[in-house]
Amino acid sequence: MPWYGYKGRILKVNLTSQRVSVEELRLDYVKLYIGGLGYAARVLWDELRPGVDPLSPDNILIATTGPMTGTLAPGSGNIYWAFKSPQTGAWGETRSGGKFGAWLKYSGFDMVVITGRAQEPVYLYLEGGRAEIRSAKRYWGMTVHEVTDALREDTGARDASVAAIGPGGENLVRFAAIMNDYDRAAGRTGGGAVMGSKNLKAIVAAGGEGIEVYDPEGFLAAALEAQSAIRSDPGNRAMGEHGTIGGLLGLNAMGALPTANFQTGYFEGAYKISHEALERNYMIKRRACHSCIIGCSRYSYVAAGPYATPPNEGPEYETADMNGAMPMIDNMEVVIRVNWLANNYGLDTISLGHTISWAIEAYQKGLITKQDTGGLE
Repeated sequence: MPWYGYKGRILKVNLTSQRVSVEELRLDYVKLYIGGLGYAARVLWDELRPGVDPLSPDNILIATTGPMTGTLAPGSGNIYWAFKSPQTGAWGETRSGGKFGAWLKYSGFDMVVITGRAQEPVYLYLEGGRAEIRSAKRYWGMTVHEVTDALREDTGARDASVAAIGPGGENLVRFAAIMNDYDRAAGRTGGGAVMGSKNLKAIVAAGGEGIEVYDPEGFLAAALEAQSAIRSDPGNRAMGEHGTIGGLLGLNAMGALPTANFQTGYFEGAYKISHEALERNYMIKRRACHSCIIGCSRYSYVAAGPYATPPNEGPEYETADMNGAMPMIDNMEVVIRVNWLANNYGLDTISLGHTISWAIEAYQKGLITKQDTGGLE
């Protein structure tokens, strides 16, 4: 049967046995859950036994898309990941933008279900409905940017979308992120640690297929109508102009900006870590995810000095707040540097900043001392 919008295929990967297989989507599950996280949740319910250690080979890591992923539908380029979370021991989900979701579909699969643990580091190469498990020994230890460049070069798939972990995931940091397209972070609930626990360094989605829709002319008309509605909305225009970080000053004015490890909702130095400071001194351009017309991502860098960085995406609101207001740092250059380091090492900037902010408050209140911090004050 034709799978309009879908590819109709689930890639099953057992890293322990080094085997890959392809299953057809279940039509009854498609009707019940449509796709994406709903379908992934059902797979975990069916296949993940109770009591599994999230960092054991028995955990299941799922990359999942929906029927509109990779089409002209606005904002449909996201990728979702589902697993048992090493942070909570319960349901884990995380998403990111960029183009990996679309490229996964173009590579021939709606979903990738990964089990087991490879004996040595590996990566997955996906193209045209085919999948290979390849050695990643030489890439282990690389940062996210390094491995993305290396895999594109070595595979010859220079336009591929690469989802990878950095040293954070390799070392099983429980708030490690799965990064795609260099700086797009599926950061929440520890998916990077689950990926690292499986000795899976990266997934390279090289494309090779298209997506068929039932009524191309009607779908195009609906997509263009949706784009027009999105463009005409003042909130969406503001999001495009200033990004998520544009909300920081408003929250501060309301006394609702998490500050000093949630001890207060107002930060006197908020302006220095706001969209205005970013746009005035550090922003290069706006960027958009696949099939999105808003363009809320910022592209920025610090040109020189102790916090210098190459051009990179961000920072988003959460990064600026959790690594600025929360630890009481009123320096945008520090925030940009932390954002770049976290993206490269594959760490969730939200949990990273919150953990640091908690440690600062705990130190100030005498709950931890120099003995706990290795002499750091």
